[in-house]
Amino acid sequence: MPAQLAAAGAPAVLVTRGTGEAVLPPVTSDGAPGVEALVVHLLERGHRRLAHFAGPPELSTTVARRAALLASTAGRVLDAAGVTVVSCAAYASQSAAPAA
Repeated sequence: MPAQLAAAGAPAVLVTRGTGEAVLPPVTSDGAPGVEALVVHLLERGHRRLAHFAGPPELSTTVARRAALLASTAGRVLDAAGVTVVSCAAYASQSAAPAA
């Protein structure tokens, strides 16, 4: 679809993630500062084990969020269990329920 839009000259952008092709410009956000703030918030309140229920591992948003979490927790005081990352089939609560 992005290639057809570009070929037709339709004004369009991709929202949330790109396609890996330079067909249409993506409009994305950087979630890393929010993840960092969340990790600091949880650690300041005494939490020492964190779990992240991630979306499908092939999605760029999943990769970026996992990287931000691991970067934010690196070198911080956590229990031996530290950070648990669970990959889910979709960004939906019912996908995470079996792993909870």
